[in-house]
Amino acid sequence: MNRNISTQRKTAYYIGMGITLVGVMTFLSVFVTSALSFGDFDNFHGRARNSMMRSIVGMILIVVGQAIRMVGARGLSGSGVILDPQRARKDLHPYTNAVGGMIRDTLDAVQHDDRSDGNSSVDEDPDTRGFAAHQANPVIMIRCNQCRKINEETDKFCSECGESLQ
Repeated sequence: MNRNISTQRKTAYYIGMGITLVGVMTFLSVFVTSALSFGDFDNFHGRARNSMMRSIVGMILIVVGQAIRMVGARGLSGSGVILDPQRARKDLHPYTNAVGGMIRDTLDAVQHDDRSDGNSSVDEDPDTRGFAAHQANPVIMIRCNQCRKINEETDKFCSECGESLQ
């Protein structure tokens, strides 16, 4: 499988981003023109109609641009336009390869940290590697005889009632 994204998909992705940007600017222009003409009621119906059309066209452009961008990024099958699992797997291969690489990097970093702690995990079972090094020491708690509150072993007085724990 090819690890690179095709030129057509990249082009569709960037065209979708451009259409989305035009849609956002068209939608936001409604607010700018409303602020600039605040208090001016000349030709109010014409400007209201114009603003409504620009906002609707802007929203439509945003949706269409995002759809084109998604198809460009994931391919026709990967984005769900064509229902073909084998082709979807092929379309999404660059992403699954990248995610697998990130997971591999994370596992390498964790294994490197385990070895740098002095705990060599070479001879251990791979399913339990690293867990022995991260087990916490047992915490000893003492119960107060007066109020029955549980306190840490190092406490000299109860944190609830102030009674001596010795």
